[in-house]
Amino acid sequence: MNWDKPSIIAVVIGAAALMAWFYYGPRVMPQTAPAAAAKTVEAAPAAQKSGTQAAPVIAVEKAPEVLPVVSISQADSTYTIQPLYGTVEKVTLDEKFLKKDRSGALEIVNEYPTLAKVSPAYGAFGLRQKNGVLSVVKVLQSKKLSPSEYMLVRELRDSYGTVFTAVSKFKALDKYRLQVSLQIANNSRQAIAVPALVVSGGDLQQWCQLSGDERSNSQELHSVEFCTGGNKIDYENANCDADDWSELSGKSVRWFGVANRFFAQLMKTSEAAALQVERLEIPAGSGNYIVSSGAELAGFSLAPNAVKDFSFDYYLGPKQPKLLHGFDAKASEIMHLGWFPIDSLAYMMLSILNWLHDFVGSFGWSIILLTLLIRTVFFPVTMKANASMREMQVLSPKLKEIREKYKDEPMVAQAKMSELYREHKVNPLGGCLPMLIQIPVFIALYYALGSAAELRQQSFWWIKDLAQPDTVATVFGLAINPLIIAWTLLMVVQQKLTPTAMDPMQAKIMLAMPIVMLFILYS
Repeated sequence: MNWDKPSIIAVVIGAAALMAWFYYGPRVMPQTAPAAAAKTVEAAPAAQKSGTQAAPVIAVEKAPEVLPVVSISQADSTYTIQPLYGTVEKVTLDEKFLKKDRSGALEIVNEYPTLAKVSPAYGAFGLRQKNGVLSVVKVLQSKKLSPSEYMLVRELRDSYGTVFTAVSKFKALDKYRLQVSLQIANNSRQAIAVPALVVSGGDLQQWCQLSGDERSNSQELHSVEFCTGGNKIDYENANCDADDWSELSGKSVRWFGVANRFFAQLMKTSEAAALQVERLEIPAGSGNYIVSSGAELAGFSLAPNAVKDFSFDYYLGPKQPKLLHGFDAKASEIMHLGWFPIDSLAYMMLSILNWLHDFVGSFGWSIILLTLLIRTVFFPVTMKANASMREMQVLSPKLKEIREKYKDEPMVAQAKMSELYREHKVNPLGGCLPMLIQIPVFIALYYALGSAAELRQQSFWWIKDLAQPDTVATVFGLAINPLIIAWTLLMVVQQKLTPTAMDPMQAKIMLAMPIVMLFILYS
């Protein structure tokens, strides 16, 4: 054979074309591919036995090169994104929220434990096939557009061999929000069927494990929060029974997420989606669950060169009414500040608390001033109640005389006492009703202070954290909390100084109330 110049060029071009086809050409897979593809992925670990179904996963064909993570940020948050899987792996909050040892800003790691290696797509905005294996063929583009924007273009293959392009754009906004757009494109010459996909909302690990936000009187509970298509807010605690948990998946939702005492991780979809939730109990039998949430997008068809767009709003930050309202008008309801009108009063008190903080610069003094403000507003009511009790005290001997004289005739005794009240123009309920008016306000104050993320890790005098008991020492395993002890003593003194017309037995019961409240509220 004569190897002339044209023959050599033809061979070189042919070889180059074959190599290019081998590395970059489409991989045709038969319809039975799901089973074969699934063999390349590890089985889900045994930790899923706690009511969690086997996890659909995302695989990587021929292990494309792992690209460096990309970080985008805005004033409140920094988002670390893994290009290969298109996931937000980590969210770093601003300096307002610190780690347990206060060594730096709090970091939320999206890493569904024990499943992370099997299914990296469980990170926030990971894309996975609901039933089957979704494979990353290659990353076509990974480009940071600005300090707060990033674009990722990937070629994906589903379990049936269908190849499509996923274009994701991430934009960090202020107020702990991230805006994400997802475009599914069909770049082929024939129509394709895209299967049902799940966009992960990420997981929110136990904050007590990550940040030291332990609650001394109960376990740190997570709740799955969601807003239905009918604009109704509903939730379920992560440690609910298996039947209640199984009913969550499949609900049609506008937005959804996972929340705990102070923080929430929420995702809003541009169109109604089906809620998908999973949980792992770690360690088994502990009642401590780590929860992953996601939105199922219904399968659809795409004509040649057609695209379908989705958009998502993401919030990962403190449960504060203004911030949550910026995410969605109904989102502040996930704070669960009691029933109406208690919740309205609680929201108002949180607003006043923050206004006072802006004025005095200390949440400790803000709480004191808020309490004094409430007491000032109710001062006329309190004075009226005290005056009524003093009048009742004056009548106490005469009332006692009537009860003894007509002890065998209760109807007559009641009529005589009513006549005595009218004669002296005294309302027997005058001391109680003004107090009852104040009860909703103080319940609202309890809800407001107990749910205020602003108080987390805020110190005041000897108190290291206003969101935790003010423990100064531990004696024989018992925490010494000065505030509640001082409050109990002051309550006893107040009862001694307050005029009352109670009989001796009632007085003893009222004197025991501070002790009962001490045990209830100590932690």
